[in-house]
Amino acid sequence: MNNMSSSIKSRDTTFQQKYILDYGVKPSEIDTVTKKIMSVRCQFCVYVGRESTKPLETRKRKQTSNIQYWKPPYRPELFKKHYENCHLSQWQVYQQLSVSERLTFFENKVKIRSTLPSLLGKTETSLVFTIKQDIVEKIIGDMFFHIDEHGSITQVRALKLFQLAEDGFYRVVIKSPTQFHLVADWIAHGLSFRQVEATMTSIRNRLSVASVIHCINDGEVASIARVICAANLQTLSSLLNDNSVWAFSLANDGSTHYGRSYLDNRIRVYYQGTCNVLALASV
Repeated sequence: MNNMSSSIKSRDTTFQQKYILDYGVKPSEIDTVTKKIMSVRCQFCVYVGRESTKPLETRKRKQTSNIQYWKPPYRPELFKKHYENCHLSQWQVYQQLSVSERLTFFENKVKIRSTLPSLLGKTETSLVFTIKQDIVEKIIGDMFFHIDEHGSITQVRALKLFQLAEDGFYRVVIKSPTQFHLVADWIAHGLSFRQVEATMTSIRNRLSVASVIHCINDGEVASIARVICAANLQTLSSLLNDNSVWAFSLANDGSTHYGRSYLDNRIRVYYQGTCNVLALASV
């Protein structure tokens, strides 16, 4: 009985000031008499907005844009769970910052609901991928190109979606998520890059959805395929570097078809107490 009481008491944690810098939260309601913090809000929801962390999966419902609030008991694992599900790329950046950088991280940022796209009722939110420098430069940039193409205009154009940020990570911003998901789906179904181009054009013309789907060529499809590969490799890296992962199996396969190279990585890991988690990266 005493053990049960101790367990319940330990979960009834009060708000600690270090949570403000550790997790980017801010008190939103304070009792005027006791000065006790009654609720806190997610600053990433306020100033950055939510992002899709599972771009290759079909969402059954539209992702909410509501701001996340927490009330007592304040549990750090709930903060982490929210950030990993809704603000993964920004959360990864935030964790790398120094104390002084975290103090000013949200300064001079405009609330997401005050931005022009939000006021105009834009329905699509850009996808943002944050990818390690080695993945982009050594694997996507070097391994996927013949050595004679290194530094060529062809390579530069193929990697134009990858932008190196000041923090040392590459950022990829996808402004047309619907089109991105369609390309990913069709590649997964086995369509060639030229077939994806032709199918996209047919869909755009037949359904009159020019505002959501724009014209795309096979070169742009190839660029999206590289982003998909890089994003999945980043996911694999994050999984393998997680402290909860203690065992995994890896299978690699590669081939060349009509002058294009294809790489397939399949990994099964034990992640956060769950077996048989499968991640895939291919291009």
